[in-house]
Amino acid sequence: MDLPERIKIARESIGKSQKDMANALGASLPSVQNYESGKSVPGGDVIKAFVKLGFNANWLLTGEGEMRWDRDVYRAGGPDVAIVIEPTTPFAQDAESEELCRLLKRYGNRALVEDVKARLLKIKAVVEG
Repeated sequence: MDLPERIKIARESIGKSQKDMANALGASLPSVQNYESGKSVPGGDVIKAFVKLGFNANWLLTGEGEMRWDRDVYRAGGPDVAIVIEPTTPFAQDAESEELCRLLKRYGNRALVEDVKARLLKIKAVVEG
């Protein structure tokens, strides 16, 4: 399977039309059509937009690894290194986590910030036992 096929599979997996996907990626409809037909290759900003939609950039570009990251697994260093998070594990906030979240809020979107914050706090609780 090549890049154009993976782009189409990614779009179809989230139930978007080419027009809707273009809007989600911040690209034009002709651009998405060209990506899927293999007439052009998406640039870094488009790949970044795919990642923000939850797609694994490594899978998108190479076909290796999972198409999307599992929400209950924190991946550190790629698909072969993972810490499984127990959804019911209690956790407490601390100053380091709050500082990281403050920086993420400054430079990232709110949904990503909340997701990263929750994952980090759960990982900390698992590690500290």
